Amino acid sequence: MKVADLGCSSGPNTFMAIWHIIETVHGISKQEQLKLPEFEVLLNDLPENDFNSSPKSVPGFYEKLKKERGDMLQERCFIGGVGGSFYHRLFPT
Repeated sequence: MKVADLGCSSGPNTFMAIWHIIETVHGISKQEQLKLPEFEVLLNDLPENDFNSSPKSVPGFYEKLKKERGDMLQERCFIGGVGGSFYHRLFPT
């Protein structure tokens, strides 16, 4: 499952929306007895904003996943940053 946060926040706040998405999908997957998908999370913000604080928060987010949902969920979440303005094309089709 690909998730893009265009205009993401900075620091730990970046991951609040991502956490809720993962929690919701995890709950539905468990309830419906479906295999939990892998999550590819792509973060983007305007070039003039300090985008360096978001990658620094990734280890803390992974620790939260591990603590609250276990290693299995942590190993299914991949986070990357995408530079550029979301007013132009950022991703392939």
